[in-house]
Amino acid sequence: MRETIYHLHAILIHDGKADSGHYYAFIYDRHSKSWLKFSDFTVSRVEEQEVFDISFGGKGEACAYGVIYVN
Repeated sequence: MRETIYHLHAILIHDGKADSGHYYAFIYDRHSKSWLKFSDFTVSRVEEQEVFDISFGGKGEACAYGVIYVN
């Protein structure tokens, strides 16, 4: 595994409390080298700093609950 290179592809976000909230995903588009936010019926381009600020948690009630890597 140490010789295989993996790239962060998606971050699954939960915004809310344990008994309620909203789920959405940030997905990295390797062709355009940009992050996209998929939330319900909306897809929007977002800055990388926003992706990691939200994913890390500590701002409001949103934080990452899953990450997906690809090779």
